[in-house]
Amino acid sequence: MKEYPNFAQIGKSFSSKINKDFDNIIGIYNSHYIVCLKENDNVITLYDINDGNKQYKQYTNICKQHDSCQKKAKIIDDTLFLECLFSNEKYHYSIIYLSNDKLYQSKDYSYGTVRPINNKEILECCKAQIQLSENSKELTDINKVSCFNVETQTNQVICIFSPIPNETLTNVLLSRDGSKLIVTSLFNNDVIVTVRSIKNRIADEISKYWVVDKIYKLHEIKIVGNYLIILSSKTIDIYDLENGKNCFCIASENGPDKNQILFDSGSFATIINNVVLIWNRHTINNRIHLKLSITEFINSKELKDVIMDPNGSTPNPPISITTDNNTSKLIVVVNSSEVYTIEYN
Repeated sequence: MKEYPNFAQIGKSFSSKINKDFDNIIGIYNSHYIVCLKENDNVITLYDINDGNKQYKQYTNICKQHDSCQKKAKIIDDTLFLECLFSNEKYHYSIIYLSNDKLYQSKDYSYGTVRPINNKEILECCKAQIQLSENSKELTDINKVSCFNVETQTNQVICIFSPIPNETLTNVLLSRDGSKLIVTSLFNNDVIVTVRSIKNRIADEISKYWVVDKIYKLHEIKIVGNYLIILSSKTIDIYDLENGKNCFCIASENGPDKNQILFDSGSFATIINNVVLIWNRHTINNRIHLKLSITEFINSKELKDVIMDPNGSTPNPPISITTDNNTSKLIVVVNSSEVYTIEYN
């Protein structure tokens, strides 16, 4: 019998509880520290849900340059990226390593051009021009992808790739080993996702692509480990970036329900210990339903469902779904004020 994490093993009973003692949750660190942002006061506070929500640590005056900048935050592993929007178009990241309290700051960016991709690096994609040859002064348009290292404060060009006419880039991601570039773009009102191989710092070779039809919505695209997760209102696709193959898909493509919306806005998918967890918010006959599905990775076999109270869901997806060290608990940060803990016995 295949060994699953404790929360995925068939036949185990569970209990759940809701913790509503927080304001403006931005994420969870080390599976049991809830991280909250008090934006007006520029304060980050960590609370330990394993110790009665006791305050664990606090950071003040995070953005050293601006007292009143608008802030959004994202946690990757042990690192908190605080997005500080200080004008209509410009922002930078204030970065905290929660494990050792070190504080860094990125350079300034134009809004919407960059995103953190791991706990040390920020990826930027922008338009640029290069000479066609050493002997020619003629310039050609390209897309340039570079990476800013938080710790060394250095910027490195990762690759360039040729623009496609009438295509609007919306997002870029980099595989963990740096060999693949994942580009999301709009083309003729459809969303196009391409996986591009990087060779000699050129990423013009497309090895895989998906089209999300304009009647559907792309909810999320992200990388978890070596896997690319594409969640739309119709499908969940998981692609193995290391081996270059599809390894998981849930879709409604056959029969009278082939155009069915399977996943409403507010749905979420992730991978924990080779098991796929799907927070599935969907509507049937104008009624919202919510369940947490735990599914085998290889053959898309559903192992178990946890039916949730749909009143606890929102049109936004959960902030995070994680587990504890012995995989007996699932901790779901449902929204900015509620944490669900599902414990398996």
